[in-house]
Amino acid sequence: MDLKAQKAQRRVLRTAFILRANKIESELKNDVVDLQKISLLQVQLKDKYLRLEAAQEAVSGTLLQLEDNGEEFETDFTDAESYLPDTPRKFKLPKLELRKFGGDPKEFLSFWSQFQKIHDDGSIPDEDKMQYLVASVEPKSKAERLILSFPATAANYPKAVDQLKERFGREELLVQI
Repeated sequence: MDLKAQKAQRRVLRTAFILRANKIESELKNDVVDLQKISLLQVQLKDKYLRLEAAQEAVSGTLLQLEDNGEEFETDFTDAESYLPDTPRKFKLPKLELRKFGGDPKEFLSFWSQFQKIHDDGSIPDEDKMQYLVASVEPKSKAERLILSFPATAANYPKAVDQLKERFGREELLVQI
């Protein structure tokens, strides 16, 4: 297949991929999300992606065979990396406040599901994570007493989290059973 035909095939696959991705995004905005429909759309999106990836490899292979010092390949590669437009939000999300945890095992999972975003963020140093953890517990609560039993250092952050999970997370599992 010649280069022009390969690029045309890739263009059609890009369009199909974007349409499927937009369909998933649209479905996720519904008040009631149909998980079966989302699952089916996800399978279709993956298929489109694999076909698009193969088409891109074919175009890239053909471009590398040209005798232009790789200039057209480089241009095409850059374009291919940026063909999905960045669509800025059309609305402003409200600022989220960290949920305060007081030590009630029934509230631990909802607290941890929010705090875990901070915990898993590798760009935040552990000493800062410790400060966020201290700020995320209710004053004069069981949880605060537990966290403050550790000096606020980077080395103590993982220990404090482990103790928090062990003390309140396990009890939450027992409460659910």
